[in-house]
Amino acid sequence: MNTQNLVYNLRLEFGFSYEDMGHMIGVTGRTVTRWEKAKNKLQLLASQRIIELKALSKKMDGVIKKEKKNEWLKTPNEELDNKTPLYVIEQGSAGIQEVIQLLGRIKWGIST
Repeated sequence: MNTQNLVYNLRLEFGFSYEDMGHMIGVTGRTVTRWEKAKNKLQLLASQRIIELKALSKKMDGVIKKEKKNEWLKTPNEELDNKTPLYVIEQGSAGIQEVIQLLGRIKWGIST
């Protein structure tokens, strides 16, 4: 899958606008638009973040209904100190891993 399709499909999986997707990756919404139109190439850090977000999306499958992903990401969660999963994800790779671990606990009915 090329960059253009990967970014576009991932943005649709999360139900995000260009701006929302940009926040998750750490770039502007305009940059996301350029990627989708194949006008710019991904930088290494952005590529890594997109791979991590793809793993997050896969982890959400089977735990959060597709049409609820966006809502879940924007809803404060007690397990994340009442922060939204989106906020935690925006903090970087460690935040993405924290949300992936939370999804695993939700899947298996484990709370902390």
